[in-house]
Amino acid sequence: MLHVDHTTSSLYSDYMYYEQPILKVCVETGIRQLKEYDKNIDKVIRMKDIKRFLWAVSYIGYDKFDSSWCRNVIVPRIIQKIKNREYKCDTESIVECILYLWMLDCKAVELFPYVLTPTSVQQIREQKSRCKYRLNLLLSAIQFEDREMYKNLNIKPQGEDYDLNYQIQNRPVLLRIHENLKLLSKTSSLNVFEINFQIPYLNIAGITGFKNNIYKAVNIEILDEYTSVKKKFCYPSGLMQLKLRMLRTMSEPVVTICQEEIQDMSDLELQNYLKEELEFV
Repeated sequence: MLHVDHTTSSLYSDYMYYEQPILKVCVETGIRQLKEYDKNIDKVIRMKDIKRFLWAVSYIGYDKFDSSWCRNVIVPRIIQKIKNREYKCDTESIVECILYLWMLDCKAVELFPYVLTPTSVQQIREQKSRCKYRLNLLLSAIQFEDREMYKNLNIKPQGEDYDLNYQIQNRPVLLRIHENLKLLSKTSSLNVFEINFQIPYLNIAGITGFKNNIYKAVNIEILDEYTSVKKKFCYPSGLMQLKLRMLRTMSEPVVTICQEEIQDMSDLELQNYLKEELEFV
């Protein structure tokens, strides 16, 4: 059953291990089971199995996901479950599924009318679950990647953003790069470098470089242990892939720096490397 496959893929996603052969088997087996699903069989694929499966595939950033699976298998199966009332008014699960599909570059607009309404959104915001954060991220992603759709929805993210201090305290590579960029700023046209959340409600901090103190000039993203997978060289996690996509809708260029490429450099070597990366900004 899908339960077995999402458990395996979830373990790899939890620890960010990108083992292509194993992930391929898990994902393709899960899709096949969704295709073959029959409501009359004894073991029914539960909604939480589908949600967990999509979470695992999206957060690991699986790069062989076929967009036709979204249109022809996953979305129709979720709609079937909604119509069969298998969700039991679980709007939060549907919102999460929409977000995970969006991360996989699949706009499941067919699901929007079931949950992205003022009433459903208000219900989610009144709950204490973490779904309100995922709702905000989904709305933020729509705003960046499909402005017309966002305008038509007329629902804005709401609530506090994440705490930046956690990342400052737990991402030493990000801090090291920031410190070396500040040293470069003394002789560069980029005179201010700031660690911040460039994307609202997306819990990955990056570095923004400014000219003349106020003009945004570049976004610098770090592929470290927090933002990349293991077992695959310089490969961003699914959440980081989403962030990079969203940043590229902005006018400022994006510079990506991989921990594995710089970790053995001295500070002087790192500064020269950063200078070359930012030369044409």
